[in-house]
Amino acid sequence: MWDIKCIAAAMCFATSNILFAVHTSRLLLRPNLTDDDEEEGTSSIELWKELNPTHIQGQWARMSEERPIMASASLLNVVAWFLMIGPLLQSAW
Repeated sequence: MWDIKCIAAAMCFATSNILFAVHTSRLLLRPNLTDDDEEEGTSSIELWKELNPTHIQGQWARMSEERPIMASASLLNVVAWFLMIGPLLQSAW
């Protein structure tokens, strides 16, 4: 019985870690400027400091696009930890 829970938890952990890696790689590979902010010599940090509304809206839209991947990874991670509670408590007891 515990073997099945351990295997399911391991699969949830693996899937969660893959989703976290996909999320991180998508964040790292995207360009720093949005399509509307392609001004010469203007960096993302400068636009953020100026509180440029179009830049902030573009960043928010990109974060909203990535939210389902992050939510799925977090949910699978929580499920995996709950599946591991029984075997961990039994082995500690």
